[in-house]
Amino acid sequence: MQIGALPLVPYVLGRPELARSLPALDGLGEVQVLDPLAHASTRFGRLLNAANGLAFGTLGMPLWVQLDCATLPSAYHGFALPRDAVDDAQWAELEAAYARIRPERSRAGLDGYDGLVPVSGFCAVRTPDPDTIVAFSLFSILRGFGLGVRTKALGLLAHGASRQMGATQYDNPAIRVHTAFGSLEVVAPRAHGHAQPDKSFVYGLDVPDADTLRARIADGRRDQSGAAVGEVFEPIDDTIARRLAARVENGAPLRIAPPGVVEQDDGAHLVLA
Repeated sequence: MQIGALPLVPYVLGRPELARSLPALDGLGEVQVLDPLAHASTRFGRLLNAANGLAFGTLGMPLWVQLDCATLPSAYHGFALPRDAVDDAQWAELEAAYARIRPERSRAGLDGYDGLVPVSGFCAVRTPDPDTIVAFSLFSILRGFGLGVRTKALGLLAHGASRQMGATQYDNPAIRVHTAFGSLEVVAPRAHGHAQPDKSFVYGLDVPDADTLRARIADGRRDQSGAAVGEVFEPIDDTIARRLAARVENGAPLRIAPPGVVEQDDGAHLVLA
């Protein structure tokens, strides 16, 4: 899949028998399925973990969580580049992040690596409701190619669910990616139990149809229409969770409308429908 100068390869990191049970990703070229339990996939999996760490910092995913909670019961979906298509600066960042995962092995673990390099990822798990998935990891380490939107669309298409839930932070640019697929229902304005409860909220999304998801994979487009008249702009600051919780307590349903976040003279604002 060629996007500009990037020869992107769609991948699935998950047990092959589970990956094959998901809806087909026809029309995307050859999708590389990697088994997280195969020795040959070890460095790819750790590079994925390193890339996730670059994107999320202190909220990066431990390796055991990536295996036990992500790639065993479900799968990562995303895009990778051939090693020779990764520029030197990006590779140096990934090497350093890889070394932090396994410091005793340092950079020697990547010497001579010429396999695929994951540059984005999306993971979701199924729930007892067969139509609902919970997504808990979406990242991209390349800017300017719409990879966040393309990657989420890829994962949503692969799972074939009609409803997606997840948690994110009010100051996370990913809100703009999530609202590329429609408005978000604010299920909980404060994510109790989260490592950053006052900065995080739980949302629900009605997943668009397969044709729309394929279009988002192809174009990476976000909703550019801007906020409509009558929508409310809530300043994003340390009190936003408390303010929105008060709205909910007063019986006001909350939805975040595309484009999710807008910049005004006094800073970033959440767009509430």
